[in-house]
Amino acid sequence: MSSGLSDFDEAELATALVLFDRNLYVYDNAYYQYQLGTIDYGVFAKYEYPLKDRIARPWFEEYWSGRKGQFTLQFRAYIEELMATSERDNRNQ
Repeated sequence: MSSGLSDFDEAELATALVLFDRNLYVYDNAYYQYQLGTIDYGVFAKYEYPLKDRIARPWFEEYWSGRKGQFTLQFRAYIEELMATSERDNRNQ
């Protein structure tokens, strides 16, 4: 049981990638607004929790390695930081 992107058939993968991309565009924008101070952390936290959940999924690293170029540099750095934190947390469990 791999739980990776290869588990999808071609149509499922195309649909999943569009959904993942659109979802992360929303997170990218929320992160940008948070950095500007337009939204406070209490609002941003509502985005951060599900984002951390996705990052912990087995398929996310594979997804991210092929798609990160679509997102802002600041958001990429933020995701990379969350991924590193998730990896450390997994090792400590």
